[in-house]
Amino acid sequence: MEGVAAGMAWIVLAAAGGGEGAPPWLRDAFVARSWEVGAGEAAIALQDDGVVDLVASVDGAGAVALQLKQPGTIVTARATARTTARESGEASAFAEFAALDAEGWLAFTFDVGADGRPRPTVANAQTHVGGGALWLRTIRRCEDGGGALARVAARSGSATGGVRLEFDVLRLSPDSAPLPGADARERPLAFPSHGEVLWFPDEAWGHPSWGRFDLVTLDRDHPSWRLGRASTPRFLAVRSSERLDGDLADVGFGFERALRVTSRAVEGAAPGDSAAPSLLAWRALKADALAPDGAVGSHDLVLLEASGEAAIGAWAVARDPARKSELHPAHFSAQADDDGRVALPVERRAAAAPSLEIVAFVAGARARFGRRVGVAAPTGGECVVLLDERATTTVTLRPPPGRPSWIGLHVAGGAFLLPLAADGVVKLPALGEEARLFLGAPYSEGGHALLLAPDAAVMIEATLLPRS
Repeated sequence: MEGVAAGMAWIVLAAAGGGEGAPPWLRDAFVARSWEVGAGEAAIALQDDGVVDLVASVDGAGAVALQLKQPGTIVTARATARTTARESGEASAFAEFAALDAEGWLAFTFDVGADGRPRPTVANAQTHVGGGALWLRTIRRCEDGGGALARVAARSGSATGGVRLEFDVLRLSPDSAPLPGADARERPLAFPSHGEVLWFPDEAWGHPSWGRFDLVTLDRDHPSWRLGRASTPRFLAVRSSERLDGDLADVGFGFERALRVTSRAVEGAAPGDSAAPSLLAWRALKADALAPDGAVGSHDLVLLEASGEAAIGAWAVARDPARKSELHPAHFSAQADDDGRVALPVERRAAAAPSLEIVAFVAGARARFGRRVGVAAPTGGECVVLLDERATTTVTLRPPPGRPSWIGLHVAGGAFLLPLAADGVVKLPALGEEARLFLGAPYSEGGHALLLAPDAAVMIEATLLPRS
């Protein structure tokens, strides 16, 4: 019950954090646009970027059907509290949106309400000439937000039965109108080894932020991270027929992460309610838990900076050229916690080898690294690795991603997941050896060989994925 209580506490905090009324990104800058819709489908791009936001069609009775082609939601304006019906055409789109209360904004901010649940998204709607206005928001998959906010109304069209759709469109920037949780990229240096997340079934809620969990980045599954990647994680063990339980693994950015996941209904959920949210409790698995027959053991290390302070978030791996395991090399890499401690997986046949080298490093603005031989302290005390070398290799990706993302690094027999800044520049430890850098969204997936030489500058020409 402790985990459930923690999940419910999270719900209360999330609901309490919601603002009243219009979000700060609403502004009086709507642009009028219109489309003629006839018998066939009309593809509508609300912005001048070639991305189709919705398709519209007219049936024999004159009803206009709208279907969103981007993540988002569409609602009937008259069904939302504290709004003014657009019967006379006098009220501006800005004024109507500004009149919404906090509850009414949930459909367009994708946040959770006072009950701890988001409002379900709606991808299809129908209107007719003279009917009430529809409101919608679409988001850009590759931007973690942004997109467009719009009001649409059907007007009389041509004599052949066509309908003119009139839109008032506000372009949204992903920086000023992000999805809930998009700022979670500004995480601490260390990835947590365990945690809990509230999960709303995607098929029932359809939300771009609340219905998914990214196993690789241990965060809400932001649409831009999902570009070019399979949307369903791989199961390593048996999946329960009713709940998401078992050992899961997913790959991205040249990195694989495995989690042991247990789900349970939140307190107060009705039995058999398929739309009820679940509380996912997860714990990261490394090679010592995944390898068969105890072939891999776990060795405790302490990673310290040259000052003697804990090297929080530093990565470590045991360089083992004769490793026999077929597990992904990421399962042999481990990251230091807030005390600098690491449980490092090492094959038991190699653990006693006096020549086994431990490599540890931090990437980024404060990049540094260190090495030592052996995974056991010769005096019987703690096995410490001091990160006292500061030589770096600067890697620049062009064009830059424009938003924070991730890269994978393969070196010294390990695989590591590292943050990539919006400017596309990252400093890597100059280990003096060959390495391979792996890209993912917003770039096309691929690996790039490089030499981690001291004071070297490496430029990588990358390909940004097309906007969808």
